[in-house]
Parts: sequence; C-alpha cells; structure tokens
Amino acid sequence: MTASTDPATGTTQPSPSQPVTTARPAWLDSVLRPLRAFRLRYVPVVMVYFAYGALGLIDVSRDLWIKESLSLTPAQLAAIAVWLMLPWTVKMVFGELVDSVPIFGSQRKSYVIFGASLMAAGLVTLAGASGGWLHFAAPNRLYILGAMLMALGTVVQDVVADAMSTEVVPRTDEAGRPRPDEQVRAELGMVQVLGRLALSGGILAVAGLSGWLAEIMSREHVFLLGLVIPVISVTGLSVSAITIPDGGAWLACGVSPSSQSTSSSPSGARITK
Repeated sequence: MTASTDPATGTTQPSPSQPVTTARPAWLDSVLRPLRAFRLRYVPVVMVYFAYGALGLIDVSRDLWIKESLSLTPAQLAAIAVWLMLPWTVKMVFGELVDSVPIFGSQRKSYVIFGASLMAAGLVTLAGASGGWLHFAAPNRLYILGAMLMALGTVVQDVVADAMSTEVVPRTDEAGRPRPDEQVRAELGMVQVLGRLALSGGILAVAGLSGWLAEIMSREHVFLLGLVIPVISVTGLSVSAITIPDGGAWLACGVSPSSQSTSSSPSGARITK
C-alpha cells in the first residue's frame, strides 16, 4: 500500500487511490447471519411458523365481536380459554400420531394440509356465526366450535413444523459422508432461530393491520379474509421429499421414545412424504 507525506504536518497519509476499508459492526453480522444461513429447504417450516404468528389478524375483530354480539360472561370466557389450551397440553400425543399414522401415505404434508383445513373450518364457522348464515347452533356455541377447530389446526401444524425443523437438516454431505455433529447441531439451532423469527415476523406483520381491519370491515369479512392464513401455511409444500430422523416428532416435542438410542450423535434418516 502506497502512502504520501503531508508537507504541512509531516504526517503520513494513505494514498487516495487505495480504498479505505471499515470493519463491519458485530451486531450487523449477528443480524445478517440467519438470513445468510437460510436455505430453500427451510421454506415449509418457516411458512408454517409465519402463518401461526399471522393468526393475530383476526384478534381484534374476534374480541370486539365477542363483546358486542355474544352473551358469554368473563367466567365463561375464562373456562373456554382453559379448554382451548387443552390441545397444547397433549401435544406429545399429536407428535406420536404424526410419526406413526400416515394420511394417504404422507406423514408431513398431509398433516400440514389437515391442520390448515381445521383452521379454515374454524374461520368459516366464526364468519358464519358473526354473519348470521350458520344456524345449526347458537352463536355462543359456534364461537366455541370455531375457536376449538382453530386451536386443533394450529397444534397439528405446530407439531409438524417442530418435527420438520429437525428433518430439513441433512445428516450427510453431497458425497454421502456423515456430517460432523457440530455442523449438524449448529444448523439445527439456526433453523430454530429462523422459525422463531418467522413467528415474530407474522405477529409484527398483522399487529397494526388487525385493528385497522376491525374498523373498516365487518367481523364476518375479517374472518373470511383470515382464510389467507391457512393458505400461507401450505405454500411451502413444494418440497417433494424431506429427510426425517427416526422419531422426529417425538424429538421435536422434547420426548425420546423408548426405542430411541441415548447416543448424542444425530440419528439415522429415512425418506418420507
């Protein structure tokens, strides 16, 4: 690198023809690291988590509708909330179901679609109850039915997304050789980070939109607009095959089946749909 001497000060200065490089801030590297680590095979997981966060699109309209049109007391709403949490408390059961009971030969894609269908059915039920075109039950009961369908759908998709977050990480390289444990674990952690970022992104994306839609649209139309959310959750299913570690959904739920090895090394893999 050439330098020149300033005759006035006697100091040596770098030549103007040479670019002056600046170090990138450490915080910027931390922010960009998940984006640089993103891979196309992560799309199914990311889209499910994003859709889960975006369910907040209907929150304000739903709460206003409950207050304006339903006759549920605070005690009844609290009791309903407890029942709506029940599917989450038995999440391990759904994990075993996803791993052991294929639907149309598929253990992942079909369950994502099934969960999206439950969410869509719940949204249609809420729309019908608020719009007055569903009459087979009272509005209070229709609300409970719709909310429970949505809770079941989100739990099913969450279990599958948790399982896929371990399955999208290959255990072998392009040459078929086993990858080092450190690399596999680092990529598994990055997939978890990307999933949480997608969830947060979905929440932030609809944070203000939810209240704005409640002001300009009817409750019925907001619930129908919410049908875009289950559609988003299935858009990542263009991946035709996913590498699945043994007992994937069990491991995603934090439980190891008795047949699982206690070794800390990554488990074997099989291909499924």
